[in-house]
Amino acid sequence: MSAFLVSHATVDVILTTLQLRDGETLARLFASFTAPEDPRDALDSLGRQVLALNLEALRARYGGNEEDDAETAAGYTFNARPESPGYVVKQLDCLMYQCAEGDVPSRPLYAAVEAMRRALVDRVLEDVPSYARAPWGVP
Repeated sequence: MSAFLVSHATVDVILTTLQLRDGETLARLFASFTAPEDPRDALDSLGRQVLALNLEALRARYGGNEEDDAETAAGYTFNARPESPGYVVKQLDCLMYQCAEGDVPSRPLYAAVEAMRRALVDRVLEDVPSYARAPWGVP
C-alpha cells in the first residue's frame, strides 16, 4: 500500500458536508476537537487536524519528517465545496485509507471520520432504488 497526503480540496469536501449536517456540531461529532474562540477559525483548525492525522499515518508508514507536507497541512484554510453524499463518501474512503497506518485508526478523530462515513453511507443507501423498493422484512 502506498499512502499520500490528501488534498486541501478533499478536506474541504468533507468539512463542507460536516458543516451542513442536520443538528450536528463540530464539538459533538468530533469529541476530541477543541474549537478556537473565533468560530470562523474552527473549520480551518479542524482541517489542519485532519491533515496532521494524515501526516502521522505517513510518518508511521514511511518514517522521517515530510517537511513539505507539514507546511501544506499547516497552511490549510477551509473553502466550502458542496458535493453529493456519494462523492463525499468516496473522499472519506480516500482519507481513511491514507490514515490507516500506525496507531492513527485508534485515535478519536479517526473514529469521528469513520462515524461520519457510516452516517453518509446510510443516506446514500436510502437513495438506491432497489433499497427503496425492498420490503421491510420478508413476508
